[in-house]
Amino acid sequence: MKLRLLIFLFCLFQIQSYCQTVIADFLANPTLGSGVPQTVSFTDQSTKPDLWRWTFGDGGTSKVKNPSHTYTATGEFDVRLYVQDTINGHDDSIIKTVRISDPQADLSVSDNFGCGPLTINFTDTSTANGAPITNWEWDFGDGETSTAQNPTHVYQNSGIYTVALKITDDFGNTNRSTRSNLIQVTGPNPNFSTTDPTTGCQPLTINFVNETTYGAPPISVEWDFGDGITSTANGNVSHTYTTVGVFNVSLKVEDLDGCSRTITKTAFVDTSDALAPVVDVAALPTITAQCEVTNITAPTATDNCKGTVTGTTTTTFPITASTTVVWSYTDGTNTITQNQSVVIDDTMAPLPDVATLPTITAQCELTSITAPIATDNCIGTVIGTATITFPITASTTVVWSYTDGDNTITQNQSVVIDDTMAPLPDVATLPTITAQCELTSIAAPIATDNCIGTVTGTTTTTFPITTSTTVVWTYTDGKNTATQNQSVIIEPVNLMITNPAPVCEFDTVDITASAITNGSTGNGILTYWNDLAATVSISNPTSIDVSGTYYIKSINGKCSDIKPVDVLIKKLPTALIEVDDAVCFNNTGAVYFEGTPNTVITYSINEANTKTITLNNYGEASISTGLLSENTTYKLIEVSYPESPFCSQDLTGSTNIKTVIASKPGLIRKHWDDVLVFDNYDNKFVSWQWYKNDVVIAGATKPYYSNANLEGSYYVKATTISGEVIQTCALDLVVSNFLRKITVIPNPIQSGALFRVDLDFDPSTLKDAIIKLFDMKGNLISTQTVNNTSLELRAPTTAGVYILALNLANGDRKTTNILIH
Repeated sequence: MKLRLLIFLFCLFQIQSYCQTVIADFLANPTLGSGVPQTVSFTDQSTKPDLWRWTFGDGGTSKVKNPSHTYTATGEFDVRLYVQDTINGHDDSIIKTVRISDPQADLSVSDNFGCGPLTINFTDTSTANGAPITNWEWDFGDGETSTAQNPTHVYQNSGIYTVALKITDDFGNTNRSTRSNLIQVTGPNPNFSTTDPTTGCQPLTINFVNETTYGAPPISVEWDFGDGITSTANGNVSHTYTTVGVFNVSLKVEDLDGCSRTITKTAFVDTSDALAPVVDVAALPTITAQCEVTNITAPTATDNCKGTVTGTTTTTFPITASTTVVWSYTDGTNTITQNQSVVIDDTMAPLPDVATLPTITAQCELTSITAPIATDNCIGTVIGTATITFPITASTTVVWSYTDGDNTITQNQSVVIDDTMAPLPDVATLPTITAQCELTSIAAPIATDNCIGTVTGTTTTTFPITTSTTVVWTYTDGKNTATQNQSVIIEPVNLMITNPAPVCEFDTVDITASAITNGSTGNGILTYWNDLAATVSISNPTSIDVSGTYYIKSINGKCSDIKPVDVLIKKLPTALIEVDDAVCFNNTGAVYFEGTPNTVITYSINEANTKTITLNNYGEASISTGLLSENTTYKLIEVSYPESPFCSQDLTGSTNIKTVIASKPGLIRKHWDDVLVFDNYDNKFVSWQWYKNDVVIAGATKPYYSNANLEGSYYVKATTISGEVIQTCALDLVVSNFLRKITVIPNPIQSGALFRVDLDFDPSTLKDAIIKLFDMKGNLISTQTVNNTSLELRAPTTAGVYILALNLANGDRKTTNILIH
């Protein structure tokens, strides 16, 4: 303890350099190793330590100053050096990395033999050892390389190629694998050349030299010169290009091994023309002409390929105005243009076709003049124009002008306007006017004047006119006058009455209608009355709704007349329908119609078949239904009168619908002597009501009915699942057959034994009768035709109670039970 204190004081006050802090450092050789075992030498570079402790990162350690350590595995190892100055108590450490890897390059190929161009897929099968592979360098042996891990390479030319792969891992270690003569590409190596120029004007001839080398004998050669022409010549060929363009040339060869190669040289031949034509005349002369130029001789140019080229222009001939003509010269590829000036002049005015225009004389006015014409040296016909306003109503001089756009002349034409004609009446003979009592005015007639148009007539007659006379009408245009007569006849007031047509109930009659008084004279004012004395006026003459005689009065001044008018309003007809309620199947029923006599009833049968029937003088009619097999509904649609005004009434209400029920046959039958059964074999019906002698049987709502005395007439009203109600035909049961007996001897009966049946019936009723034997479940056991009043049957072999039923031809049925033991 004392020693350390002394050293501390010594360091503090004396020699600072001796007491510096320890700093750890070392060198490793090598720091990057390739392959194992790998020995690395470590050299201490620390400052003033006296203690060393090494850890090599793989579990190995050392305490010597400069150790060596052998690594037996690849990887990245952190080497730590810990140093200490044990005298001063200072220490330090440092970590450096040693990397050891051993990558092994290797590869595989998808194929190693074939015709060129041969595509090979290369796969890196190298092994990374210690560090991942990060870089690949492929050498395909044909001058081409790649840095992809798994590249694809196309061998264009035939030959044998050595492939090498160099890999580099993340530590920087490399390894190379070389596969000698790995790839063999067979087939020809096509090539061609020429010593001839490949550019120029067409036709251009080129001699092609075939420079293809072969690994096997050739079997086909195909030249494609790019202009649509091909050749299969083996060896050198010559071809002439006759069209303009830039052409690709291809040579395809195939050898005996089946290898085919093609070489294409793009834009190998160029026959396009880069030089435009050169004009033969540097400046074209200006062309000057009167009015127009119809054509110009086309100038020319000289082309390096085509020689002489004639100019073309889009200018339209003839040229009628000064312009610049643009000439184009083209050799098919190159075009130049050249301008040529054209000057059009006109110094002559038009010349009138008629030297002196004729004077025009017209009545009243002149609405138009045919324009005169002149002829111009340039534009030909020129139509004269004038500033005169039409119509011309006074004598004047018209000045006509002719112009061609550059030059103008004028020409005069005299116009004389006169009026010598009187107005002409529009109606040659005016109609005679007939009036009642007096005439207060007349519409003035008109005439047409050739100059002023419509002229209204005037008269000196005094109105009102009360006696027949002749009215004189005068027409004047200011210079000329004409007159025209019109007769006037004055007559008394006289009514002519036409009775209005009859109308139907709820309609009205308008007795103010003009048709009622058509033909009346006197032009009187009409009034309407209930009596001949005209003391009670009609309040509603336009809507009279009651039949009767009314009166119309006409008054014109002191004149008047009154006449009767008869109004007839017909009552609407009525009708009813009745039918037989039910008719047995395949029988006929009747339909009865009643209503207004002599009217026509329209009705339908089952909503489809529409018919009509006429009632007699008593208002009655009837029809037969025909043979019925189903319910039939009769519906009244309308009833109407057969004559004008054909009044009708809609009868489509529900009370005018009647249905004749077609009763269904065979649905009810006598099952036992005291039981009637409704045949619901298809389970179609869901409810029943039995009737006896047309009276409802209370409580009889089952599909059967039982009574000790069944004599009478029965039917059933049954309802189906869908709600339809049907009525069966009547079943008439006569008491005489119920009193008859069936006697079985013996009874009970031994199973399988014969037994006798005696029938207490009149032999005539047993004709076509049948005896049936049923078990108690209703299953039919046997059937036998009845020949007389006694017959023999054989009993069933199974013991039990059975039903013996006699079915008569008239539908009657008699039953009895037998016991088999």
